[in-house]
Formats: sequence, C-alpha cells, structure tokens
Amino acid sequence: MGNDKIEKHKTAQETQIFDKEKARDDIESLKSNLKIEKPNPIIAYLEKFDTYFKKKKRLLEAWELLFSPWIDKNFYIITSWTVDIFRYTFDWQRKEIWNARAWSFIGEWVIFWRFQKDVEAVASTNAQVFALSREDLALLEKESPQEAMELYKYIIEITNKRLLDSWKELANIYEATNKIIELAKNWEKSFPDVMQYLKNLLMVDYITFVENHPAIDGFFFYKYSTELGSVGNLNRKAWGEISSGLSWHYSWDIPFFWSGKKDSVYVLPLKNWDKLKWYLIAWKKKWMVTDNEMRISTNIWPLLGSIVENNQKETEKKAKEMSKNYFDKGISSI
Repeated sequence: MGNDKIEKHKTAQETQIFDKEKARDDIESLKSNLKIEKPNPIIAYLEKFDTYFKKKKRLLEAWELLFSPWIDKNFYIITSWTVDIFRYTFDWQRKEIWNARAWSFIGEWVIFWRFQKDVEAVASTNAQVFALSREDLALLEKESPQEAMELYKYIIEITNKRLLDSWKELANIYEATNKIIELAKNWEKSFPDVMQYLKNLLMVDYITFVENHPAIDGFFFYKYSTELGSVGNLNRKAWGEISSGLSWHYSWDIPFFWSGKKDSVYVLPLKNWDKLKWYLIAWKKKWMVTDNEMRISTNIWPLLGSIVENNQKETEKKAKEMSKNYFDKGISSI
C-alpha cells in the first residue's frame, strides 16, 4: 500500500513538472503570436527602391553637421546610427531635444511644403542618411503613388504624435511657471517646496542647488539638496567636478556630490544678465532623464534665475539692515 502511495506521489510530481514546462512553452507561444508589429513603410520603401536610394546616400562622420536652422530643403531618412537634433533657445543657447535613430526621419516639412523648424542636426557618431529633395519625392509620387501614400500616412501619424507630446509639454511648462511663481511669493519659507516641486516635475530622485560664490567667479559650492529631506544648508565647496562649462547632459569623470556611478546627471544652468550664478543639478539613479522632462526644465530656468536673484537681493538687504540696526544700537549704548 505504502509503495502505491509513493508511486502516485512521484507520478503527481512528474505531471506537475511537465505541466509547468508545457505552460512555459505555451506562454512563449502566446507571446510570439500576440507580437504584432506594424510595418514601417520607410523600411519597405528602402527595400523596394534600394537601387534608387543608393544615389541619394550620404555618409556622415562623427559630429558632422547635417543641416543648420532655416537653410535646408531635404527630407532625410536615418539608416544607421544616430543623428542628434538641437534647438536654440531665445538667448541662443544650444539644447539637444531629440535623438533621431535608424529608420526615423527628419524634415517632414519638405513633403508638406512647410517652413523648416529652427533646428540643427548633427551626427553623434559615423552615420548614414538618405537625402531626398522635393524633386525626388515628386518622382516617387508619380512612379509609385500607393507607396507614397503609405509613406506619407505613416509620417503624418508620427508627426501628429510629436505635436500631441508638444502640447502636453507646453501645458506642463505653463503649469510649472504658475506654480513656481506662487511658491516664490514667500521664497525663504517656500524654497524647500520649490525644490520638491521641481523634483516631482522632472521625475528625478533628487536635486542639488549649486551656487557660484557672489564675490569669486568660478568658485562653486553646494548649497541645498532634496536628498537631505529638509533641504538643509550644505555650504560645501565643489572641486573639479563643477565648472562654468558644464552642459545640461553631463558625462563625468569625477562624480558629483551625492551621485552614484550609474546615476544619470543633468545640469541646468541659472543665469542673470548673461552671467552664470547657479546650477540646478538633477539626478536620476540608473535611469535616463527624458528629453521631455529636460525641455520643461530648460524653459523654466530664466524664471528660476530671476526668482533666486531677487531672493538673494532681498536677503542681502535684510542682512545689511540688521547689521546697521545692530551697529546703531551698539553705538547708542556706549
């Protein structure tokens, strides 16, 4: 009897193991069956018109300029590696806004007879693109109207998604501007709230506020960090890791204060009257900060710079008044 029970138990175990293995296979099969990929007409277009496209191929070396703002009339298809897209701010600062990877496109305004955006394209590594003029596109429309229609539908779909993201971004910038202005009405008490709000807005792990010494240009020190919880005063000198030449996306040899080896670090310079006075340094542990988040931050930095400047002037004014009152009282008591 005992042996029968043991055999039944073994059979049950074997069945259970078999069922688990079968279940794993079924899951993999289900995943592969559900993996529906919408064909990219650009890839299909390249395959069909390979001979034609070879004449339009352009090889770019690392950091080579593909086009500058306002002076290009081509539609580009990226076929290998990455092209970085930059936009210039109102004070002519160059900011990276997008990475155009393989099988993406740039210059859809050429197809729809619109003006070029005020952007600049630079190859981040050796890259390959196909450059199509309006005449090339007209030839495609004439010889293969169906393929042209599919290609244009795909481009419109992607472009509309970008526009939708842009509108969301503008709404976030508007909301952030109003919120910061409201918090800044009582800056001395609300500074921790402003820092915390920015931390949540940019979806980063913490933000550190770095100040350029008001009397010594290029002498930076860490002043506040949300990592402390209460945004306490640090007043810790920054060494070689901080300089006036830091860009907004920073690859560092010397880790910043609080940073880990795999943290993503983004630097937001705050200026007044073209003079660098502060940095807001955003950190995300082991994850990248998105272009959308950083574009929001770069749009609100002039506001932050003005607020910090005004706050600093008010603080200095109060300090002078307190010193004067103390001095006057001291003299009168002699």
